[in-house]
Amino acid sequence: FANGVSHVVGINEHSDKTGFIKAYPNPASDSFTVTLSSALTGEFIRICNIQGKTIQQLPITQGQKNYTLKTTSWKDGIYTVTLLNAKKEIATTKVVISR
Repeated sequence: FANGVSHVVGINEHSDKTGFIKAYPNPASDSFTVTLSSALTGEFIRICNIQGKTIQQLPITQGQKNYTLKTTSWKDGIYTVTLLNAKKEIATTKVVISR
């Protein structure tokens, strides 16, 4: 504590408030896994950087709950992981890439 202020490094494992989507490990370095609730019916997982630029988008395969994404070419930073269909965003979480 410096002047009564503490500094937090990293973030807790994070999932959206509904529990529909999880990203781990968090922070990640070379890859992370996105796990979807079996109750979801989405069409795509979209990964965006902090500026909102889409880094990767992958289709959802019916019945598949886990997706591993390689991040070796990504810059360190905070990324949003969003499950969506053609009409709207269904669930969003964040992941930190740190090497």
